[in-house]
Amino acid sequence: MSERTVPASRRVAVVTGGSRGIGRESAERLATDGFSVVVNYAGNRTEAEAAVAAIVAAGGEAFAHQADVADEVAIAALFDAAEERFGEWMWSSTPRA
Repeated sequence: MSERTVPASRRVAVVTGGSRGIGRESAERLATDGFSVVVNYAGNRTEAEAAVAAIVAAGGEAFAHQADVADEVAIAALFDAAEERFGEWMWSSTPRA
């Protein structure tokens, strides 16, 4: 496996279950700590978009992406979307689902 050089300033967190409860609190905290955040949600887009709006309103960077964490293809698409949006990054996965 080859190593990638990633700028320290580009830190991205993928937070599963990030649209509500502990997941949302985690997503907001990670954004406060300087991470760009992917708010993963299973079915409630409205709550996910509200979490993203809160992060953006506080000066953070985030987007929502729907994916079933039990579906390997969906998870691959989730990480592909994160890379497409944020470029190469040092990843942090925060499971809260």
